[in-house]
Amino acid sequence: MVLLLLLVLPALNVNAQAESVIDRAEREANEVIEAGGGGPVDVIGELTNAATKGGVPITDQPEIVVGRLVKGFLGVLGMVALILVIYGGFLIMTGSKGGKEGDINKGKDVLKWAIIGLIIIFSSYAIADFVVDRALRAVGA
Repeated sequence: MVLLLLLVLPALNVNAQAESVIDRAEREANEVIEAGGGGPVDVIGELTNAATKGGVPITDQPEIVVGRLVKGFLGVLGMVALILVIYGGFLIMTGSKGGKEGDINKGKDVLKWAIIGLIIIFSSYAIADFVVDRALRAVGA
């Protein structure tokens, strides 16, 4: 549960930053409108500019959005694999205490497959990170 919070809290922080940037941009746009700043205000453009200045990358390109979703999904899978490693170690420890050979073997199998899964997940994450980084550089985001 703590690991889930550690994964979700940074996302909430970015969301809070984006909301504060959006609030500031909306406030500035309203000031321009109230001051009679002349002409219609491009609110979406102003919000995008403010978010970009605030360090929140904004993109509507599907490749980037999908890449970010894949990276997030791989992060969750990594957390599940880590829980399986802990579970496998727990089975080995409790099986060795009671002399249960079946639990020890089951724990070893869980541990082995969880580590193989972690290797696959880390490799996939590295590849996804590389591809998303190159795509972001290509679009200038």
